[in-house]
Amino acid sequence: MGARRASPSANGGHPVTTTLPVLLRRGGDAEFRRFLYDFMTVADRMEALRDHFGRKAGITGPQYTLLMAVMQLGDGAGVALRDVAAHLRVTRAFVTLESGRLIRVGILTKRANPRDGRSSLLSLSATGRRLLDRLVPEVRSVNDLFFSRLDRTTYRQARRLIAELLEGSRLAMAHAGARHALHHDSWGGR
Repeated sequence: MGARRASPSANGGHPVTTTLPVLLRRGGDAEFRRFLYDFMTVADRMEALRDHFGRKAGITGPQYTLLMAVMQLGDGAGVALRDVAAHLRVTRAFVTLESGRLIRVGILTKRANPRDGRSSLLSLSATGRRLLDRLVPEVRSVNDLFFSRLDRTTYRQARRLIAELLEGSRLAMAHAGARHALHHDSWGGR
């Protein structure tokens, strides 16, 4: 589909930024643009809160996210680096680099995977567990406020929406030739 121009009355005289009928209203994309700006604001606020939790823990925001994933996936037994990378949709190199930093400061531990000698398992250290025990009450309060406007139905709809946007974003990134960005090379770049 080629880009089409909206009529001046439909889009203020400027071209529409999408041709998908579901995203247009009366031939204009103003509502869609508002949705994008609001979506980016929510993403920015989520990232700011992640960075806040990281600072409180003395680590970066991305390291905080990694730590939470290890807690969730490791379930006390440890989790393979590749599984953390897949869960967070980042590269193994990113997980290796950031987990190495957390290992050096004593927050994570790494040991050989007894089931697969080619991989390692990450676990929370005692220090990492204490750190999260102190942090989780605030995380819980923030999550309760952040998502307080959702009921069970809207939460399910939001999860479905995010799943669809994840797939659409993958297709858009491939189309734009921005594959490297899919691996969050800048995820921890602050």
